[in-house]
Amino acid sequence: MKFLTTGLLTLALAALGQAQQPPAPPSPPVPVPPTPPAPGGNEAADPTGDNSDPEAAANAILDALDNEAAAGEDAPLAMDDVIPMADLQLVNMPIEQFLKIYADYVNRTILRQSALPNLNVTLEAQTPLTLEEAIQAMDSVLSLNGYTTIPVGEKFITFVPSANALQEGAAFSTITDSTELPEANQFVTHIVQLKHILPSEVTAMITPMAKNPAGIVALDISKTLVLRDNSSNVKRMLELLERVDIKPDEDFKLKVIPIRYGKVEEIYDSMQTLITGQGGGSSRPSSSSSRTSSSRTTGRTGTTSRTGTSSLQQNRTSSNPSSSSSSFRNRL
Repeated sequence: MKFLTTGLLTLALAALGQAQQPPAPPSPPVPVPPTPPAPGGNEAADPTGDNSDPEAAANAILDALDNEAAAGEDAPLAMDDVIPMADLQLVNMPIEQFLKIYADYVNRTILRQSALPNLNVTLEAQTPLTLEEAIQAMDSVLSLNGYTTIPVGEKFITFVPSANALQEGAAFSTITDSTELPEANQFVTHIVQLKHILPSEVTAMITPMAKNPAGIVALDISKTLVLRDNSSNVKRMLELLERVDIKPDEDFKLKVIPIRYGKVEEIYDSMQTLITGQGGGSSRPSSSSSRTSSSRTTGRTGTTSRTGTSSLQQNRTSSNPSSSSSSFRNRL
């Protein structure tokens, strides 16, 4: 019993001494090597500048991504961006709402009259379209309903009736090749410089292709044509001008043909008849016709004397048969 009590006291004193000793200092932290940068060379910087709070850093990154997405939504679309077919199902849409969509696509401000017409338009796309194709389609729909859009500068577009389009100051087109013009009803102003033919000679040929004939202006002195019409109409006119504005072939030759047996005046009359299809007369009368006309214009006295002289010569010939026979032998 005495030894048991001594052992318990020893254990209690040891535990008490261990509890009163100060705690051991913590071990020094092990340094962590920095993370190498990504292959792209761009390190993701911490928006907060403090990595002590992971949750705050994650929230800051999400906020930055949301701001970038909002900025991307406000940026204008590129001309080759594809618009889904569902976004172009504009059925019986009021013209005011249609113009709002058009303004978003062209990224311009629409200048229009205060009171819009009571008009509904329809555009149902059957395939996805690029932004450029969608704008051309909307311009064509407006043209079919009697209205057109004319760009003004780089930030505005004027919305006017098609009948008043010639009175607007549309900018000149910089396209030189007819193949680059769009197959749409966008209003354009194009200047053509002809090379071989006069503009007045082709005006009657291209006028039936124009929506408004007053939009064709011909200047012969400079061989210039000014065309103001829809893009598709101007494109057809330019294609026609490329075919007719050519240099004529010079395949004729000058040759002198001597006449040996016929008369030049008679051959000239025959050739004029073949060329013109009409009977032509020579400017210089023949000798036979001159003699005939002179004999017809002779007075009555001269005609009588010539007749008398002729009959006298006949009498002399009949009274002298030997002379006539001798003359016949001489002819033989």
